[in-house]
Amino acid sequence: MPKPKQEEPTQEVAPVVSDEMITVKKSEWDDIVNTVAMLKESADVGRMARAESKRQGKVTPTGRVTVVGDRVVVAWRMKEDFVGKNPNGVWVERQIIGLTLDDGTKVDMPYTEFVKIRKANCTITNRTYDDIADILTLKVKLDDGRELEISSDPILIAFN
Repeated sequence: MPKPKQEEPTQEVAPVVSDEMITVKKSEWDDIVNTVAMLKESADVGRMARAESKRQGKVTPTGRVTVVGDRVVVAWRMKEDFVGKNPNGVWVERQIIGLTLDDGTKVDMPYTEFVKIRKANCTITNRTYDDIADILTLKVKLDDGRELEISSDPILIAFN
């Protein structure tokens, strides 16, 4: 009678790790490559670019400012905010926003128009915070080259 063939025990190949190279199974590597490709396809291009810049240490703080005409809104305040029913039972919204523009002009407009106003990108060049007065001041540079200082100082925001 012939001897049964003995199976040799299979050995798992341990990953080899060095400074230059690692060893992984081809199927695992293919899974990693496919996952990375899927993530790149589904990712937002802007977020990917920002993450790459952050990884390289080149992140510039950016923001968006509201622009009315060619003037930038440096402060706004809700002047009137009524949402409710009138005596006839009909819903009424009276929401008025007071804006202060970069040239000091004060403008009132309905909230529904304010939220539709164009936003412009800007780069934050300096940020200072006064702990005692609780005031944040940002120096921003707009894409058109103008530089502005925007502050959270309630005296600057106040309306007459």
